[in-house]
Amino acid sequence: MATTPAAAFEALMSGVTSWDVPKDPIPSELLLTGEAAFPVMVNDQGQVLIAASSYGQGRLVVASHEGYLLEAGLAPFLLNAVGWLCPSHGAPAGVHPSLASLASILQGSGVEAQVQPEPGESLGVYCINAYDDTMTAELIQSVKLGGGLLIGGQAWYWASQHGSDKVLSKFPGNQVTSVVGVYFMDIFGDRGQLKVSKKGPRDPLHVGYRAETETGQQTPQPCTILVEPQDPYSSYITPRPVTGAPLPLDTGGGCMLLEAFGWEPFIQLFAEYQTLSDIPKDNPGKMNLWVQKFSEKVQRN
Repeated sequence: MATTPAAAFEALMSGVTSWDVPKDPIPSELLLTGEAAFPVMVNDQGQVLIAASSYGQGRLVVASHEGYLLEAGLAPFLLNAVGWLCPSHGAPAGVHPSLASLASILQGSGVEAQVQPEPGESLGVYCINAYDDTMTAELIQSVKLGGGLLIGGQAWYWASQHGSDKVLSKFPGNQVTSVVGVYFMDIFGDRGQLKVSKKGPRDPLHVGYRAETETGQQTPQPCTILVEPQDPYSSYITPRPVTGAPLPLDTGGGCMLLEAFGWEPFIQLFAEYQTLSDIPKDNPGKMNLWVQKFSEKVQRN
């Protein structure tokens, strides 16, 4: 069984030569903050569309649209995902009724799969969409005790009905995947060029903010930042491009300041960073400027 992110990525991508994603589904960008979470599918804009992680004794694979779990063209990856998620060879996969055609894809490739409304002790893997809020505790406990979970969905429509400010904490899928630091966001995922990586992509963290246009409308804008483990400031996220704002993380991968102050100061700060022209090029200078600006936003020293 693959135990490191590199080995896990290799197992998930074995034999996958292309991403034959369906054209109609519009995915949601995924936000990765968890220490064990890693990207699997990343588009040419740097947005994560499929991610994976471990939790307790089990594992999760998260897809940015449930349509990806129903696409026969993605069968090589789906088979790898179920195999990687399964704690014991040959254990059956359970499939939620909303993903019934996934059971047919798996069965057609020799995997024992059965449609059932909830996970069970006899199952090695359970597959479900991200919209069910009736089994949150059960799904988390199942993974924690060694089961596998394949979950897919998009959050942009839910956000249009319930509010973007509630997505991270209230969207049903996030109530499950947040335990590993993977979040469905309300930002559309670009469906452009998708390349298959031979090695695991670098770990991007995308923080969404809303920039106001000339007409006064607010539109989602992604700010892309990448982990630089070789950097002496490895407990930070270093921005790409360099005009972005660094985001401090604690050693467990959680956003310390996010928990303390919420998203609003980050949204304001990222918007302000797009207007600055004198950002230092060295990391200490960037960090000092960021701390100064963030302190101004939250009115704390």
